[in-house]
Amino acid sequence: MAEIFAVIGGDGRQRYLAEGLSALGNVVRTFAVPGTEDTVNNLKDTLHLASCVILPMPLLDSEGYIRNGRGLPLTPSQITDFLPPGARVFAGKPGCAAGVLSKAALLEDYSTWEALAIHNAAVTAEGALILAGRHMDATIQGSRFLVVGAGRIGMFLAQKLQALGGNVTVSARKERDLARIEALGLTADITKQYTLGLGGYDCIFNTVPNRVFTSEQMKTIADNCIIIELASAPGGFPPDAGARILSGAALPGKMYPRTAGHLLLQEILKHIRPE
Repeated sequence: MAEIFAVIGGDGRQRYLAEGLSALGNVVRTFAVPGTEDTVNNLKDTLHLASCVILPMPLLDSEGYIRNGRGLPLTPSQITDFLPPGARVFAGKPGCAAGVLSKAALLEDYSTWEALAIHNAAVTAEGALILAGRHMDATIQGSRFLVVGAGRIGMFLAQKLQALGGNVTVSARKERDLARIEALGLTADITKQYTLGLGGYDCIFNTVPNRVFTSEQMKTIADNCIIIELASAPGGFPPDAGARILSGAALPGKMYPRTAGHLLLQEILKHIRPE
């Protein structure tokens, strides 16, 4: 049976999500979605009779507003003001907005879905590889890389770099992760300690959302080394690292919105219409 969806804000993946939902015969209303004209001209009408509301990931920008394609100061409370009774709200990493949204609707944080997290990690890793290639002055083959963190993104990225001929070190803290890194033919180091030193890398990626570099350690990194932050705030680098850090935030939506949107579509449908 067709549903009435409201798709609000976000990046390019929300556009492809909305298009996919519509192609399946659902009623889809969009508001402030990049690359898409609003189906109605105000938030109230967008949410009118919606059974499912899909908000972006991450939900909020640095100022606490819902991320959207027009820079509108949308707040979570504006969403709840117009929510129909019984509506389901899907949002990624709602953070401090979770309390407000969950009081008015059944809130589901899709960033916690295991299958979506794995797919997004693979997409993020590919985007990070391309981002590095755009800024490095040498090929991936033969270059030296440090990937900080042995989670999903870190390991996907390390193996992609290795497959392209990169010399890859992955740092971790746990013995089991260090053993897994070595078993895959990668070089292992210890996060925060970096016993192999930091001066010889051509590119460093961080995937750990906690401070893993000190200001003194940053001084030992070569001037021509590309440094890419893939972790969510506060990230792994000290505040004084400044302009040296390239942001890899929300890479799936920025670089591969069609793929990311279709991945989100298939996982949301699984949760709405479980077999």
